[in-house]
Amino acid sequence: MIRRALVLTALTGAAILAACNGGSDVTDPNRGILLDRGGGSCSAITQQQIIALFPPTVRGDITSQLAHITNDMKQGNTAAAQNEMFVLWQEILNLYYAGTLNGGLSQSTQTQTLTIASQLYCLVGFDGSSFLVGNPLDGDNKLQVVFPSGTQQDVVSGNGKGGTRIPGGALSGPGTVTIVLNTDHFDPFKGPLHTKLDQYGPFFDIHIVPAQTLNQQIIIAQCLIGPSSEDPPPSVHLAHNVGSGIEILPFAENFLDCGQTGSRGPTAAQYFAWGEPWKGVKALGRSMVNLVLPKDANASSIGTGGKTGGFSPFGGVDTAVVIEATSLTFQQAPVGSNVPSPPTARVRTTGAHTPLDGANVTFTVTYGNGTLGAGNTASVSGVTDNTGQFSAGSWMLGALFDTVQATASWPTPPTGVGVGIGMQPVVYAAVGTDILAYESNGYKYLAGPADHDAGFEVPAFNDGAWLAGQGGFTDHLAPTAPYCPIDAEGHTYWASANPPTDMLLRHTFTLPVGFPSDLKVAVAIDNDIEIWVDGHTVTGDGFVTHEGCAARDSFIFTIPNSALVTTGVNHVIAVRARDRGVAAYADLRLYLPAPSF
Repeated sequence: MIRRALVLTALTGAAILAACNGGSDVTDPNRGILLDRGGGSCSAITQQQIIALFPPTVRGDITSQLAHITNDMKQGNTAAAQNEMFVLWQEILNLYYAGTLNGGLSQSTQTQTLTIASQLYCLVGFDGSSFLVGNPLDGDNKLQVVFPSGTQQDVVSGNGKGGTRIPGGALSGPGTVTIVLNTDHFDPFKGPLHTKLDQYGPFFDIHIVPAQTLNQQIIIAQCLIGPSSEDPPPSVHLAHNVGSGIEILPFAENFLDCGQTGSRGPTAAQYFAWGEPWKGVKALGRSMVNLVLPKDANASSIGTGGKTGGFSPFGGVDTAVVIEATSLTFQQAPVGSNVPSPPTARVRTTGAHTPLDGANVTFTVTYGNGTLGAGNTASVSGVTDNTGQFSAGSWMLGALFDTVQATASWPTPPTGVGVGIGMQPVVYAAVGTDILAYESNGYKYLAGPADHDAGFEVPAFNDGAWLAGQGGFTDHLAPTAPYCPIDAEGHTYWASANPPTDMLLRHTFTLPVGFPSDLKVAVAIDNDIEIWVDGHTVTGDGFVTHEGCAARDSFIFTIPNSALVTTGVNHVIAVRARDRGVAAYADLRLYLPAPSF
């Protein structure tokens, strides 16, 4: 072999080494690409490059193989030339990793090796420019030639933290697997993957050059680490970029040594279910060993494997996110009115608390008769915004106790393993207070002689000229009036001189759709009272008479369903209170009775 190589060197000299620049155009029948052998599209591998990179013992063999590759290309034997090129390239890589090239593992040697790799690729019609980007021969990285084979092939990065296992039959042709550590510095939970999900490194760019369609899935394995050197959570899967999104890989066997007593991967039960009992026994054995062996205090990474059908940047992503309330989860409001803080929820990542837009959120009334949103419905759905939030808009209480729950889902989950949303449902509760409480504001009132302003009780009555006031209405504003003490404040003066005098009151209120019919009104009155709702009597014909000092809830009336003309609109409660002398007082509360359980 040495003699043959020396003869070839003597005969061909620099001409063979510069073969890329000579000859005629050759068409690769397998790829349909015109290889320009005369226009200088491939830079020549010169004799100076050979002498600079290779020790004398292998120069002749390298030159001889170059001559064969060049000759096959000139004769149109492209497939043979490509296969011979990969054999030569593998030999060069073996020499490099053995440290026997001139300069050992120095930066200069790496640069020269990668330059020749690019030239070899170009010689046989492949694009080898990727070898000149970054430094795939750095100690953390790996270049390895792979050929179609019936047995599996493992390629592991120089630092042992990332790799790929290529099963037999997966490759359709030879290529160079490149594993390059992504050296960019990322903030915690961030990385090069096209996702807002929490990311865990290290991140590796894993490719095969030239690219090819795989006949079956490969396994990617990495040793992942948390941002503060803690173990990633069990919900972290490997993922890689696919277009503008990512594919999240299902768990597969991790074949790397990540320096720990255990590694992330399928359980024994999963292996048995997949019909791989031998692997199940192995996994079961590992789990039993982990129970008795001490944990490695220096372990800082978890091995995770995943199956995929393509190469690209890889790293870990956390598939668990949560939904949480960003509004009050317990509050009070008058029944028939909106709570102060509408139900609002946020979807976020678990580690970095990154808000996630595009998640579906649904709010649903689960107890009571409340309504949600502008449409006053029992359910409201929408999509989280760029703050990760969606709000029901409003929540009108329909009972003394109402609940609403929020659930979330993904409309278009990432390819592969789905993203789970935990901490759901989020529950919101509210206690209903009186629809109208004693001492409420918002009354329209008018005092005068007995029986004044007949017909005021109908909803359409024009009370625009009436005064505005707050209950209770009394001629003794102090709560401890000497004539008739009462356990409540008086807020609006009722001039009751020259009795009998009547105090007319009107107040609007709103009820949600589906409001129950057993509405109640309770009164404190001195002396007599008549009540209407939407123009329908509540107290019957004439006054209900009360003797003595006013007391809260001294009368309680039921408002029949027929009195509530239309739900969901402003209703009107109207009162004619009469004082027959000594002391005057009138007030009421409108409420829903407590449910029976």
